[in-house]
Amino acid sequence: MPHAPPPPDTPAGDYIRTASTGNKISRRCSIYGAANIVLGGKCLIEHRATLRGDLTRATRAQGSGSSVALMTGRYVCVGDGCVLRPPAKTYQGVFSYFPMRMGDYVRIGAHSIVEAAQIGSHVDIGANCIIGRFCIVRDGAQIQDGAVLAPHTVVPSHCVFAGSPARRVGTLPESFVESHESATMTLIALSSLLDTDLYKLTMQQAVLQNFPTAEVTYRLTNRSPKALCTRACVDAIQESIDHLGTLRFYQDEIDWLRITCPYFREPYLCFLAHFQLRPAEQVRLTYTPVTDTHGKLELEIMGLWRDVILYEVPLMAIISEAYFALCETDWTLEGQRERAYAKGQKLFQHGIQLSEFGTRRRRSFATQDAVVAGLLQAHREVSESGAPGVGRLLGTSNVFLARKYGIAPNGTIAHEWTMGIAALQGYDHSNRLALELWDQVYSPPAFTPTNPSNNLTIALTDTFSTKVFWDDLLSDERGIEILRTWRGLRQDSGDSAAFVEHAVAMYRKLGIDPATKLIVFSDGLNVERCLELQQLAKKHGILAGFGIGTHMTNDFVRLSDGGPSPALNLVIKLYSINGHHAVKISDDLTKNTGDKDEVAMVKRRFGLDGSTHIEDA
Repeated sequence: MPHAPPPPDTPAGDYIRTASTGNKISRRCSIYGAANIVLGGKCLIEHRATLRGDLTRATRAQGSGSSVALMTGRYVCVGDGCVLRPPAKTYQGVFSYFPMRMGDYVRIGAHSIVEAAQIGSHVDIGANCIIGRFCIVRDGAQIQDGAVLAPHTVVPSHCVFAGSPARRVGTLPESFVESHESATMTLIALSSLLDTDLYKLTMQQAVLQNFPTAEVTYRLTNRSPKALCTRACVDAIQESIDHLGTLRFYQDEIDWLRITCPYFREPYLCFLAHFQLRPAEQVRLTYTPVTDTHGKLELEIMGLWRDVILYEVPLMAIISEAYFALCETDWTLEGQRERAYAKGQKLFQHGIQLSEFGTRRRRSFATQDAVVAGLLQAHREVSESGAPGVGRLLGTSNVFLARKYGIAPNGTIAHEWTMGIAALQGYDHSNRLALELWDQVYSPPAFTPTNPSNNLTIALTDTFSTKVFWDDLLSDERGIEILRTWRGLRQDSGDSAAFVEHAVAMYRKLGIDPATKLIVFSDGLNVERCLELQQLAKKHGILAGFGIGTHMTNDFVRLSDGGPSPALNLVIKLYSINGHHAVKISDDLTKNTGDKDEVAMVKRRFGLDGSTHIEDA
């Protein structure tokens, strides 16, 4: 079989169908601990099947996260009389069960017993099989009828196992592998709420503390007007949006956040433990036909700021992945890890301090995963070379991948924070107020960082132009104190050279040594641009860090002619808060976002015209 099929049609009276996710569950199956079981959508649980959600992992007394026992992807078929039971072992003197997770398009034949730790996507398990404790079955594998897998067996991708004890008896033909890879590309849904950028979580905590009742809307802006979607693409996007409502922050994820990100306080972690996206009421996706086959997307997010702030990054990733899986398919994932490795080698050999910032603009999750793996390999090899002055991989903005690879999640603050505060409190001194409120959450005495990766005081300057930022902070002692105490600045648009010169001049004017401050460059960088900016920063005596996004996670060529396969240019920005328009006016005047009349008013308010926003010191 090319891959496990969707659940077959079944007599409606014998099954309960969940309205939101389309799962079909037999009235004659046995489900224990249903609160600890997450079915990904359109799954089928047959008669006499037993799902043991009551066998959950022993958790710490501190915190109250969801104790997931069993989590599946979409289109999982559990056959008649099957038993799914989480694996168990004694760990550090405590007997405990551990979660069982499986991907999409999995078929488990009748009367099989499964205690696996992980089952991938497009897996076919035959009838009367025993899958022992902590087995791992990779994508596309086949387990033949009656096979018995010993505990801790690892079944490689696209391999066939049979017998008792089960052994590898073959490899699936190339046509199967191609079919599986093609099918997998159409699966757009995210598997974890941690698959987002760190600054969405840090901002969510700040919003929860300062604006818990603020109501907001966000809107999608497509700066690639020729990039139209098919109806099938829109359906895939909608299905993936619906799937977001099934995701939760689980106890093991919250425990990891508590240790890795000590700036997250217990009230916020408790909030995450009960957090749930509700896309049916919070997200509106509209498709407008432009031609007979293609149309444009409109997307709006609405709700309490604290509840909907996490949508932006996954929605942008979902739209990009769906578009490049179903509309613009003249490309291949092959070689992405090697490309990232080569870029990393050059960057680190030249002393670049790099953060991977590619979640929002990635072509696919698999692309970003390959990129982080390639960069990490380059980082390790260059570090082990012993050469002086080498750079390093500081981490990734993607929290899920930071956890997977054991590296630091990094990022601080986005335009959204200042946009919302300005719309609520007024534009006068909105930059300073935004940073002061941030200080109340993330600076001493609220939080004392013990290492640079936990220092969240990098100020983003171009919400209303960098000129306005400097004018605001230099206007009184409170703003000047922020410039003294904050670690540095992020340059995200405009003229980089003018930005550096002006920042260094301002620091020196205030008696601040620029060598103690950091500029993080993040404006459409590639390898060569990083090397140029590194030299610029050295020339002016200020530290430099670099955040590369699109050039890492969406750098492709067309298979047909070798020409560039450009990324989508999408943004999802805060549009209103408590009925007030929110706008952004960057140092690139072509990238204003928000209500046109409000943008014009803010430009008049700050005296912004078509000239550069950075004046000479």
